[in-house]
Amino acid sequence: MILLLGGTLESRQLAEVINTHNYGFIISTTSEYGSFLAKEVCENVNNLPLEEDELEKLCLERSIEIIIDATHPYAIKISHCAINISKKHNIKYLRYERQGLIDFNNNPYVHRAASYMEASLLASQLGNKILLTTGSRRLEIFHELIKTKEVYARILPDIDSLKKCLDLGLLPRNIIALQGPFTTQFNKALFIEKEIDVVITKNSGDIGGVNTKLEACSELKIPLIIVDKPGVEYPRVAYNFASVLHFIKEVHNEL
Repeated sequence: MILLLGGTLESRQLAEVINTHNYGFIISTTSEYGSFLAKEVCENVNNLPLEEDELEKLCLERSIEIIIDATHPYAIKISHCAINISKKHNIKYLRYERQGLIDFNNNPYVHRAASYMEASLLASQLGNKILLTTGSRRLEIFHELIKTKEVYARILPDIDSLKKCLDLGLLPRNIIALQGPFTTQFNKALFIEKEIDVVITKNSGDIGGVNTKLEACSELKIPLIIVDKPGVEYPRVAYNFASVLHFIKEVHNEL
């Protein structure tokens, strides 16, 4: 049995590929919305957030032989947990890493930040109207920024994300609940409409919409703060679906 750790567009696409090859698998996501999408391609879906002991229990109860980690590039906690469990129980682990993480070094409007906190401090120095496009999971790190600046958050339109924004003090008019992807033209129109001074994003590649944010910010001469991807030492990495299938066949002695 294969455990696919998902929550991204690529994980859903990867699930479709695995399904067409008739391998038994389970998808684990961390949100109801992710679970809703996953159920379109897989009957076995877990949508409860997993701590390490819960993930370990799931692996043992379902006799998991392979863990494919296709979580978001910034979801390092679950990746560390999966790696630890795979080593402990001799489960084969593979990281699926999205292509297209972008080098912004030559763009004058780009500012790099090693952490969300550093991004928050930098944004407070660069402008007063700040758009967060980093998702809802780390919003609490920006609570001081929310108190002192006019902060907008672009989030997925789900109940948990909306509640988190409201609990942190964001006003409804400052919450932009939309499902991407977003074009450069859409981003420009939004930045102009809200008179945005600074945009904060993650370097989550083209599929994460970084290119269109970069183009919009560059054309409008708006600072774009990039929170760098955390470093993780993955035991083995695949960069395309063909390599994932090759790994599965290798484990099953089908080569």
